[in-house]
Amino acid sequence: MIYEFRTYHAEPGRLADLLALFRSPIIPIFTRLGFHLIGAWTGTDPGQENDLTYIFAWPSREAREAGFKALNADPEFNAAFPAIKATIASVTKSFMQPADFSPLQ
Repeated sequence: MIYEFRTYHAEPGRLADLLALFRSPIIPIFTRLGFHLIGAWTGTDPGQENDLTYIFAWPSREAREAGFKALNADPEFNAAFPAIKATIASVTKSFMQPADFSPLQ
């Protein structure tokens, strides 16, 4: 299992718009395509007020690539993408695997 940690840094004043787009249609699209969302959080510290961070769990890198290939081919996602892109200043991501003592295996 691998975990993908993503942070979307929203354009100033656009976090509410980004969150609304995630509520619908993005999370329903992720669910329909089989993405396993562990959780989503908004930033609270100074400099993170416009951040949306979320974590996906993937069985493998190959599964992740297949998931994003399906996402990028999805007509509903492609219709929503311009609105989503307009809310995001930048994205950071990293991949993690559980340590041997982690409860998430």
